[in-house]
Amino acid sequence: MRTYELMCIVQPELDEEGMADLNARVAEVITGFGGEVLSTEILGRRRLAFPIRKKIEGVYVLTYANMDAAGMAELQRRLRLMEEVIRYLIVRPEEDEIPLPSEDEEPEGDDLGDDVIDEDQDLDDDEDLDDDDSGYDDDDSDDDNDD
Repeated sequence: MRTYELMCIVQPELDEEGMADLNARVAEVITGFGGEVLSTEILGRRRLAFPIRKKIEGVYVLTYANMDAAGMAELQRRLRLMEEVIRYLIVRPEEDEIPLPSEDEEPEGDDLGDDVIDEDQDLDDDEDLDDDDSGYDDDDSDDDNDD
């Protein structure tokens, strides 16, 4: 099985319940053909570069999944039939772009306090920079341009 990246633009009128239903239907197609959904992320509402089906905004949904070619063909067929999906694109991502599923994922806003500064640490004694070491030439004369 290969890993694929699915980017969908969904109608902006869709509420949270409709979005959850759409994501469940996409996941059902993927798992129905022996694949697995690695991650699904709703990127939010954004303005489209040009109108598509008389819509000027859309909700972007990014999904990573492992599936085979038969599952990919069926997913494309079903996405074309879903009225909620304005546009979609399926690509094979680079190996370093694939998100790895982790069981003990921390919430995103919970990293407060990782950058605590020790009170005994004196920040003023780090390095004294001289003005001469700035890398700029203070001399206003043009030695290179001899006319």
